[in-house]
Amino acid sequence: MGTKKAKKKKIKKVTADLLANAHLRQLLINAAGENALAVIREFSEEMSDDELARKCRVKLSEVRTVLNKLHSFGLVGYTRIRDKDSGWYHYLWKVNEGREKELVEYERLMEEEGEKASIFEDKELYVCKSCGEKDIYPFEVAIEYKFKCPSCKRNLEHFERGRK
Repeated sequence: MGTKKAKKKKIKKVTADLLANAHLRQLLINAAGENALAVIREFSEEMSDDELARKCRVKLSEVRTVLNKLHSFGLVGYTRIRDKDSGWYHYLWKVNEGREKELVEYERLMEEEGEKASIFEDKELYVCKSCGEKDIYPFEVAIEYKFKCPSCKRNLEHFERGRK
């Protein structure tokens, strides 16, 4: 019981540290959208996306999008558990400690290259040709959107690096 309480306390400290820094809060919003702060704020232990959606009062699909974007930066992780009765997988999400540097590095690359730079060099990326290259999505996020642009609902297309 003591270790569960200690884990809870550690998670609360990590989330408090992330939210206490104005610069990091803005980077969270830039990286994962306007609901990122609400999702981070509600973490107190490992939680399902459904629990987070209820606590945040945000649509489940939006919470999943935020979690996937934060996962791309390593800010959150998950444990996959298989339900023995249904065979479905359930995910318990947690905040990872000390991963803020990935957000800061992402921002530095964006400024350095003067465009939407990517720390996802080893990942497949997708973009909406109609909306332009202002938003580039890693595969994990694109699949959550069902390969449809969240802004205009057109198809996301594979992004080829080095091409404008």
